[in-house]
Amino acid sequence: MPVIDSHTGEVLAVDYPPTNPAPGEPFPPSSAEAYEASEKRKPFGPPMAPHNYLPEQIMIDEPDFKLRDTLKPLHVIQPEGVSYAMEGRVLKWQNWNIHVGFSYRLVHVPLRYRVQLY
Repeated sequence: MPVIDSHTGEVLAVDYPPTNPAPGEPFPPSSAEAYEASEKRKPFGPPMAPHNYLPEQIMIDEPDFKLRDTLKPLHVIQPEGVSYAMEGRVLKWQNWNIHVGFSYRLVHVPLRYRVQLY
């Protein structure tokens, strides 16, 4: 996860969360001290060469580029409306209640959830 100075736009650091344990191994302790004591992943830098991801830009850079023509269109329709409801910061869907919040650093943060079984 990049840590960015919001004033200068400079990347200050890249945080690497711990990986999942192998099958049969216990989950690592979730404390700052345990994280600092654990073996860290080696960091890698951002790509040094520019890359275009928009098809229009790729076609300019690479004239031989061709979009896939084998994909069929995807149509999402809900004639009876959506199956979820937003009540303030609570998203209700089926038997789930998810409290949603936002953080200027993380953008979207699911705060907590509660399953209500009927």
